[in-house]
Amino acid sequence: MNVNKKVLLLCSDNSSLSIIAQAILTKYLSEIDFFSGATKKSKKIDANVIKSLSSHLLWRDEYNSKVYDQNPDINYDLVITLCDKSSKECPKSLSKSTQIQIEYDVPTKNSLSEIEQIIKEMKMELIPIVRNELSE
Repeated sequence: MNVNKKVLLLCSDNSSLSIIAQAILTKYLSEIDFFSGATKKSKKIDANVIKSLSSHLLWRDEYNSKVYDQNPDINYDLVITLCDKSSKECPKSLSKSTQIQIEYDVPTKNSLSEIEQIIKEMKMELIPIVRNELSE
């Protein structure tokens, strides 16, 4: 894989799903640059997301909640929408990038068990999907 590949992980508010995906993929596919963002105004990252990612040694203090267009000069090789809402709201400015939708349920606030389940699912699903999409 090319070191310069860039992937945007998009969800509606960048408080859980896209942050979890970014943390997992950054750790296991370090040769690719991963970015996360919200389609609309972002929220604070869920405290239990930080707690769970920390327990898996996936958390980095550099992760923060933001709207995707804070990096307007980046040309993404792949855009992954992680929830139905972000898929519907995916900006037209990203249409030049390959886009795929992999839908996850947004965890209920304060639900560590749901966050842990999402981490497990994303590890099994996202890593091979990203490898496959970027190897073509």
